[in-house]
Amino acid sequence: MKKKGIAIEKLLYLVGAIFITIGLIGGIYQQMQKQQHDQTMDSLRVQVKEDIVIDEKKISKDEYQSPYEDIFVQNKDCVAWLKIPGTKVDYPVMHTPDEEDYYLYKNYYGEADKNGCLILAASCDMEKNMTNTLIHGHNMKSGEMFGDLDSYKDMSFATEHKSIDLYTKEQEKHYEVIAAFYGKVLSVDEEGFRYYQFFQAKSEEEFDEFIANIEKLNLYNSEITATYGDELITLSTCSNVGKEGRFVVIGKRVD
Repeated sequence: MKKKGIAIEKLLYLVGAIFITIGLIGGIYQQMQKQQHDQTMDSLRVQVKEDIVIDEKKISKDEYQSPYEDIFVQNKDCVAWLKIPGTKVDYPVMHTPDEEDYYLYKNYYGEADKNGCLILAASCDMEKNMTNTLIHGHNMKSGEMFGDLDSYKDMSFATEHKSIDLYTKEQEKHYEVIAAFYGKVLSVDEEGFRYYQFFQAKSEEEFDEFIANIEKLNLYNSEITATYGDELITLSTCSNVGKEGRFVVIGKRVD
């Protein structure tokens, strides 16, 4: 019995050592991934031409010089750069309409990265001024990607971080946050608000219906002052509120 007890004790020590080793390896791997992610983003951000002076009176494509033009040239899948001042959101936006989720777990260079990239919905076209531009991103615990997005559940945060800046190949678009809400991805036979299927309003009625649905869910309980003809941006990330839950922020173009 004594020998059996010693054997069990050794086995428990061995199992414990294995779990500790696995934990250490996992921690090292996560740290390596974070370093790779940070290096990737740093390599892109140093290419931004922040000294470019933009004349807002210029409207010709040929006259506009994007501060992110070198980044767009290196990877044709990169169609925009999204920035929310005061948050960690400062990332390229990728678009692969034939395979929307291609960059879901890949970085700008196509390398494996659990953070993935910000992804423009397949049905969007950055070359057109569509009614609604929809961008998806992971809700990372580290705060990376759209990890800061659900901070918009607090109106005070939204007030202090109301600006959303989108830089495309041909122009800059500036938005102001008008709403935030919890939504979900619905199953085929489930009824509800499919905010993620609204891109180009075919009529004023369709636009008004979209806004009315947002007003019902809006966490700020304030009237939305968007009208037909306005351009919107929708930022969507995963939420732990309900199955297939999402947290959504809506902005209205103000420039």
